[in-house]
Amino acid sequence: MILAPLIMLPEDEHAYTLNLKHFKNFGHKFYHLKRETFMKSTLLYASSKYATSCFTLILVLIGSAQAAPINIFNTGVDANGDVVTGGTVGDEHYTLISDPNGTITGIKTATAISEGYPIGPWLGDNSLSSWIGPNTDNLVGPGGVFTYQTTFDLSGLDHTTASISGRWATDDQGLGILINGISTGITNANGFGAFTDFTINSGFIAGLNTLDFQVTNGHGPTGLRVEITNANAVAVDEPYALALLGLGLLGLGINRHKKT
Repeated sequence: MILAPLIMLPEDEHAYTLNLKHFKNFGHKFYHLKRETFMKSTLLYASSKYATSCFTLILVLIGSAQAAPINIFNTGVDANGDVVTGGTVGDEHYTLISDPNGTITGIKTATAISEGYPIGPWLGDNSLSSWIGPNTDNLVGPGGVFTYQTTFDLSGLDHTTASISGRWATDDQGLGILINGISTGITNANGFGAFTDFTINSGFIAGLNTLDFQVTNGHGPTGLRVEITNANAVAVDEPYALALLGLGLLGLGINRHKKT
C-alpha cells in the first residue's frame, strides 16, 4: 500500500507572514555575526581540517612503513651467522659477564652430537646455533648463576616497535631473560633437552641494547643455547620523521592560537 504525503497548510494566511518574518530575522542575525567570531570559527575549521589531513598522512606512512631486521645473532656463530667449530674459545656476539665465583674468563663453544654433549641428552646440533658455556674442560662450572650477554643496535629504527622472538635451552635451568637490565619475567624450566620459545615486545631503548640470559647450574657442565627466529622494528625514515615534526608544529600553532 502506498501512502500519499500529507501536506498540512495553515488556515491562516498570516501564519506564512509570521514564519517568513522569523526566517528573515534569523537570516539577518546570522548575516551580522561579529567578524571576529566568524574569523575565529573559520580558522578553527581550517586548523581542524589541516590536523585531520596530518593525522591521515601519518596513518598512511605508518601503515606503509616496512619492518627492518634487528642485527642480533644466535649463540656459537661467526659474523656471517655460520656455526663455528666445537671447542672454539670465545663467541663473537656473546660474553659471560658473571659467574658464581667470578673467576671464569671467556666462553667456549660445544659440539652436541645427537647423543648429547657433554652429558646426554643435550639438545643436538643443527646449522643455526651451537652451545656455549664457560671456558673450562667440558664446560664444567661451579654451582650458581651464570649470566651471558649479547648486544644489538636499534639506531635508525623505532625502538617502540621492536620485537624479538626466539628459543633457548639451558643447563641447568633458565633463570631469566633481561632486556637492558630489566627482567622480562621469562624463564626456562625445560632445561637442556628441548628449546623453550620466548618473545620480547617491550623494554627496548634507542641505540645500543643489551640482552642477558641467566642460567643456573647445580654442578658439572653448564651451557646456553639461543636461536633468534624473528627480530625486527619499523625503520625511522625521513618522510615519517617529517610527518611527526609537522604534526608537532601544528599542535604548537593551535595551542598558541587558543591562548591568544
